[in-house]
Amino acid sequence: MKTFDPQITKILMKTMSLGLFMNTLGPVALLIIAVMATGDSLNLQGGVTLPESSGMQTLFYALLGISIAAAIVTYLLKKRMFQNSTCPDGINPQQYFEERVWAITLIIYSFNLSHSFYGLVLYLVGFPIEIMMLFVAMTLITYQFYRPRPGFLTEFHVRITGKSEQIQ
Repeated sequence: MKTFDPQITKILMKTMSLGLFMNTLGPVALLIIAVMATGDSLNLQGGVTLPESSGMQTLFYALLGISIAAAIVTYLLKKRMFQNSTCPDGINPQQYFEERVWAITLIIYSFNLSHSFYGLVLYLVGFPIEIMMLFVAMTLITYQFYRPRPGFLTEFHVRITGKSEQIQ
C-alpha cells in the first residue's frame, strides 16, 4: 500500500471538503430552496412527463446537451490543466503547486455544480421536480468522476517540483 506525502494529503483533504460542500450540499440546498420558493410539496408521482410544448421540450434537450457538454469539457480541462503546468522561475514550487491545485479544483467543482443550476432553471419554468433531481444526480456523478485523487496529485506534484515526495 502506498502512503503519500502528508502535505499532499492535507491539500487533498481540503479540496475534497470544498468539493463535498459545493457539489453535495450546494445541489441539495438548491433543491430545498426551489421547493420552498414555489410552495410545492415533494409529491413524487413515479412517472416523469415533459410538458407538451415543443419549446419547453427544446429547452429541456438544449440544457441536457449543454450539461453533457459541460461534463466533457470538465474532463478535458482536468486533463489539460494538470498536464500543462510547469513552475515559473523564481516562484516557490510548493506554493505554486498548492495554488494550481486550488484553482483547478475550484474550476472543476464549478463546472460540476452547473448541472444543478440547469435543473433549477427547468424546475422554475414548469418542469417536474424529478427533472431537477436528474440534474442534481448529474452533479453528484460528475463530482465522483472528476474529484482529485491522491495518485493524480502526486504525479502533478512531481511534475511541478521535479522531485518525488512519495514515502515508501
